[in-house]
Amino acid sequence: MTEHHYIEVKNLVKNYCTGNVTLNAIDHVNFYVDKGGFIGIMGASGSGKTTILNILSTIDTMSDGQVFYDKIDISRMNEAERSDFRQKNLGFVFQDYNLLDTLSIEENIMLPMALSGEKKRK
Repeated sequence: MTEHHYIEVKNLVKNYCTGNVTLNAIDHVNFYVDKGGFIGIMGASGSGKTTILNILSTIDTMSDGQVFYDKIDISRMNEAERSDFRQKNLGFVFQDYNLLDTLSIEENIMLPMALSGEKKRK
């Protein structure tokens, strides 16, 4: 029986292709995080940290490999499934303010809840 990890990244690869040039941004990265655990991703500028986070957050897709969240394989999901997974399971803290200028802070916080059909009282 294999050990169960809450987040598991297996042989993660991300390539960017422009014309005849292929840039290997992530090359067979493996790691796991157990429930309640945390990790730090460190490295030089351009080493793939943001690319890994974008893949883990389902904002970007991988070229190869697998990412599991509590045994759910997000690498096999289509865009609609990833969007639904992201809305129901993930939260984001951005470096820049990603708020809608026309909404108040409260309205910005409530917007994702309203889109998912949550009651206003919650």
